[in-house]
Amino acid sequence: MFAEFIVIVETTSAERSRTADRAGHARAIMIVTACMVAFAIVFPRSTTTLFLIPAVVALAAWFVLPAVRMRGFPLNAVSLAVLGFAGWSLLSAGWSAAPLASLTKPLFMIAGAAGIAVLAGIARDSEPEILAAAGHGILFGFLGGAAMVCFETVTDQAISQWFVNTFAKLREGFEKQLIMKDGVVVRISDTNINRRATVVTLLMAPAALLLTTLAESAFRRWATALFVAICAILLVFSSHQSSQAAILAGAIAFGLAKLTPAWTCRSLAAAWCAACLLVVPFASLLHNANLHKNDAVFNSARHRVVIWNATAEGVKKSPVIGIGADATATLTLIQKKAQEAAGTVVKDGAYDVTTGRHAHNVFLQVWYELGGIGALLFLVAGLASLAQCMKAPAKAQPFLLAQFAVVAAMIAFSFSVWQLWLQGAVGLGLIAILTALAAPAFQKVAR
Repeated sequence: MFAEFIVIVETTSAERSRTADRAGHARAIMIVTACMVAFAIVFPRSTTTLFLIPAVVALAAWFVLPAVRMRGFPLNAVSLAVLGFAGWSLLSAGWSAAPLASLTKPLFMIAGAAGIAVLAGIARDSEPEILAAAGHGILFGFLGGAAMVCFETVTDQAISQWFVNTFAKLREGFEKQLIMKDGVVVRISDTNINRRATVVTLLMAPAALLLTTLAESAFRRWATALFVAICAILLVFSSHQSSQAAILAGAIAFGLAKLTPAWTCRSLAAAWCAACLLVVPFASLLHNANLHKNDAVFNSARHRVVIWNATAEGVKKSPVIGIGADATATLTLIQKKAQEAAGTVVKDGAYDVTTGRHAHNVFLQVWYELGGIGALLFLVAGLASLAQCMKAPAKAQPFLLAQFAVVAAMIAFSFSVWQLWLQGAVGLGLIAILTALAAPAFQKVAR
């Protein structure tokens, strides 16, 4: 009997030790995850690395760990479609004006898509404590980072101004973004705050989905109230119109999907098809309507009309295969130097006729850089993503459709598909979604 008691005591002690270890690991994961997400929001360019780390670790685990490899390589239709688009982009290096960029940028997309595929399988098999810790960490990091961005938005970047005025070294390399008066920074350009708003916007729907995994409590009510406040502040006060448009698009998609997810999905599919197939004539139509000369339209929108029309004209020169992935900036520079040398710089109203560094519209950029073949592959990737959204539990579908609408709206008005920090921000949102969908707490809600 005494021996049995000793065995029971030792077993209980060992179990407590294992429980303590798991609790310690969970706390560490929560803290690290929260710091990573907050850092990604405050320093948007870091999303490139912060997304690549888990993606590469997941791929390494698949190659090194038999337990992970035994599941097979979990590619679904979305992964295959994205890999197909990235693969065609990689091939475009053969005729690109910027072959190195056409090689490296698609490789990042390929690594990210493959890493996400493996992470999805790992998340499904992870321990509940680990998933809960990661989910809480993502949520804490989002709320903290987004609250800071909101404060910076309504105070004209007071925190950033204090730092650059207190630590002069921080100004090095950013002089063009600073407005000085008597040696003091009195204003910072909107460039970085707009990037911050973009990352927050791309994480909103995943964060809302994670909120549904929390048990009813005072914290959940406070977190929900803070989340709503963040959305409202950025929608009203942000200087980044693309983020505002994306928040509105996501809110509308979410509201409609709560009523009828199937029809919302069909509507988004129709809008995606129209954007992919009709963007070139639409860009010409806006220019022919002289919107770039209409003072009632804000300046950045008028400038975009000129860039979009110049890009649409460029599509006609290589409508099937395009000029090469991420080759717009290089080709624009070549053309600009040639025009300046010949003294033939052309203006359209107040703006130079140029395609710029990129089209500020991914749908148009894909046509210009990757031709009709790239546009069709991009179309398939979007439709595959929508189909995957509808395979999720019913409770999750409004959040996933909202995220699709947010991403689609964001890429329709700003940034380049090959800006790695933007890909990283979208990837972090996908990791948050995978974490929420795999969490037992969400599965209980989803039933």
